[in-house]
Amino acid sequence: MRTKQPADQPSRASPLSIKHLLLIAALLSPIVPYPTALASPSAHEAAVNFVAQQHLGKYLRSMAVQVIQMTQSYITMTVRIGPIDAYSAVDRELDQLLPAYQPQWDENLANAYEKFYTAEELSSLATEGKASKYFAQMAIRQNAVAEEMRSHSDKILSGLAGAALGKAVRFSFQPQAE
Repeated sequence: MRTKQPADQPSRASPLSIKHLLLIAALLSPIVPYPTALASPSAHEAAVNFVAQQHLGKYLRSMAVQVIQMTQSYITMTVRIGPIDAYSAVDRELDQLLPAYQPQWDENLANAYEKFYTAEELSSLATEGKASKYFAQMAIRQNAVAEEMRSHSDKILSGLAGAALGKAVRFSFQPQAE
């Protein structure tokens, strides 16, 4: 028969039960993986890092300018307001629009590189650049990467160029206050 403990004495089962609960919780909780810095990156993570560290997406702006400058609308704009003002109008619009287009462009670049390079190769190229033992292979694979990029990113480039040109033309052809 159990005897009742006085109210001022703690139950012996309580501390033991809490320890058991903590032990059970620790055993049932998910195992925490090594920090990302210690783990090898996936091919996609390595590709994203490579694109970012080598600033490979920086040419989106200049490519958009080239596309814009080949259009009849841009030529008409240069005749109407002059080449310097036309370029300035396009440049201003690209400044505003680029943040909306750049992330997808960079993601497509990463996807293209990921298709043709391993995580190890991309990590090496990202950190070592031209000193990487894989750098020589870039020239061999560059056409394939470029074709992959073209096939998935033409809409981004044409969308950016079209939006910037459209806004620049509308702004340029508004009546100027004198």
